[in-house]
This record gives sequence, C-alpha cells and structure tokens, in this order.
Amino acid sequence: MTRLATLDDMPRILQMGKDFYKVAGITTGFDDASFTCFCNMLMDGDENRTLIISDSGLIGGMIIPAFCNQKWAQAIEVMWWSTSGHGIELLRAFERWAIGRGANEIRLSEISGVSMAGKIYKRIGYAPKETSYSKVIKCH
Repeated sequence: MTRLATLDDMPRILQMGKDFYKVAGITTGFDDASFTCFCNMLMDGDENRTLIISDSGLIGGMIIPAFCNQKWAQAIEVMWWSTSGHGIELLRAFERWAIGRGANEIRLSEISGVSMAGKIYKRIGYAPKETSYSKVIKCH
C-alpha cells in the first residue's frame, strides 16, 4: 500500500535514502541533514511536490513547466527506491499523483548499470528521451 509520506516517516525515509546511496554509485557523498531538508521540501504541502512511501520503498518528485513551453507540465521523478518487487506500485501512485495535478508528461530516471528500471519503464509504455552524463569536477 502506498501513501503520502509525513514527518513521522523521516527516520525510515532517511534509512532508505542511505540504502539507495550505497548501491547507486552516486559520487556526491550523503549528508543526513541535506537529504532530510530535501525530503521535507517534497512534503511541505506544495501540490506540485510529493513524496510517496510504501512498506518497502519511496518515490518523490515535482511538477515543473517545460523550458520551451510554460503550459507543458512535466512531472519529474527525483528519487525512486524499493527493496521489494513492489516498486511498480510506487510508480503507479506517482503517475496518479501527476495525472491528478494536470501533468502532460512524466519523466523518469535510471541510474546506469544499477537497476532494471529502463526495462520496466519500456514495458509499461515509457520511451527513452535523453541520456544524461556526469563529470565530477573539483569545486572550491
């Protein structure tokens, strides 16, 4: 069963964030306070942001206008993690949330080489649109 996350869920959400970070190969480092702040922003009551949880996972995202057409609303998934085979339930809940807010498009991401997400996306009707690349640079 999926539902909107609340502040009471933050200890579980924080642990799921750490678990995801361990397997995702993300190079940013994980900062508990930063992650908590970001999740609180997703849960702050703005109807264009959401964090949905289940017993074994979470999905979060926001609706933003397309850069080339302010009338085209894109629901952007910013995190999706599930420790069971029920991650699709979270995705379906995110789709319902996006549709309920008038989104024209849902955009999903996949961490390269980590998951089967791309295969799942294609199986349920999503098509690849772009590939992103990352380069870590030395910051001051």
